[in-house]
Amino acid sequence: MKKSTKGALAAGAAGVLLLGGAGSLAYWTDAGTVTGSDITSGHLALEPITDDCDDAWQLNDTEDYVTQVLVPGDTLTKHCSYTVSMSGTNLAADLDVAGPVWADGGAAALEADLDVAADFAYDADGDGTDETAAAVPGTGTVEDIADGAVVEADLTVSFRDIDVENNASNLSGKDLSATLDDTTVTITQTR
Repeated sequence: MKKSTKGALAAGAAGVLLLGGAGSLAYWTDAGTVTGSDITSGHLALEPITDDCDDAWQLNDTEDYVTQVLVPGDTLTKHCSYTVSMSGTNLAADLDVAGPVWADGGAAALEADLDVAADFAYDADGDGTDETAAAVPGTGTVEDIADGAVVEADLTVSFRDIDVENNASNLSGKDLSATLDDTTVTITQTR
């Protein structure tokens, strides 16, 4: 056997002895601990104050509107109210209102004779006083709305009075129909 081969075998045997003979390596080690944490999320919601938004539209403020046929001078009204419920240390939100608009497929002549108005009130701290005018469709948002604020929406659809010439009351425009789309009140997190 050559000297170089004997030397390589001797070096290998020495290495095995240094490693403990069984292939294990002894070295120092330590560990630190990063403690865990309970994590809780908040919420953001518009909560109906009463069931008034589930109630029927009112015809001339006297009866529920179900299937009655409107004539010039009639008015439909709807009231909805919500409390802003928000929980989050760094939560901020804006309020926006979209609509009302007519759904596709309705009779343009009737839509032209129906005046639609949406009035929104915003009570910043829920004390019954409207400190800030709420968003009117198409004009923007109420910024930095707060927990406990009250948002009220009043919608009115008025068939123009009998002293105004109405397309739908003409002979060519009778028995028409139109559909008012939903009006959406949205609260959106801003940070």
